[in-house]
Amino acid sequence: CLNYTLPYPHDEKVQHYDHLAQTLVAIGDIPGAAAAYEAAYTISCLCSGRDYDESQLYHRLMSDTPTTKEDLLRVYKHGGELE
Repeated sequence: CLNYTLPYPHDEKVQHYDHLAQTLVAIGDIPGAAAAYEAAYTISCLCSGRDYDESQLYHRLMSDTPTTKEDLLRVYKHGGELE
């Protein structure tokens, strides 16, 4: 239904996929979260380019998806780096 309410690509979809990924990490669906981060990355690249900080963050998150809520909090606190 998201594709019916917002044109493709649209930066609001990036936020939707980011929130979806965070929720999926929280419930333990790491493959689903990685797929949501990949969708966020793809749309962010289309809207803002690959060199945009947010696009780079989603690339890191899809490549090294957090597996716990604690990891997720650290990632967002430290700009996308799992420390």
